[in-house]
Amino acid sequence: MKQLQKTLKPFFTHPLAWIVAGLFPCMVVFVYHLSAEKKLKELEQQAFFLQKKHLVMKDRQDKEKNLLAQLKMANGDYVEKELENLQFLSAEIQKLQARLYSETSDELQTKRLDFV
Repeated sequence: MKQLQKTLKPFFTHPLAWIVAGLFPCMVVFVYHLSAEKKLKELEQQAFFLQKKHLVMKDRQDKEKNLLAQLKMANGDYVEKELENLQFLSAEIQKLQARLYSETSDELQTKRLDFV
């Protein structure tokens, strides 16, 4: 122990050693502050991301509610009334018939009219 004191005594008598020893707690506090600041920035970024995600999810839920409301209001007999009667093709059928009777009819138009 005495030999350790003899070897360390020149270091502790030097004024620079006391300055370093005095600054050590300040350095520890500074490093702790930097790490806490980094953690705070990460938490802020995560909170911002979660807030954006919440807004996107809320928007998606609103769109889904609107879609479900529209589906509830939809006509249940649409297939029987609209598709089976082929009313949506009536305009095309009329055009094809008009072209069939004109001079500009061709084979493709005749096949399409037969298909419809």
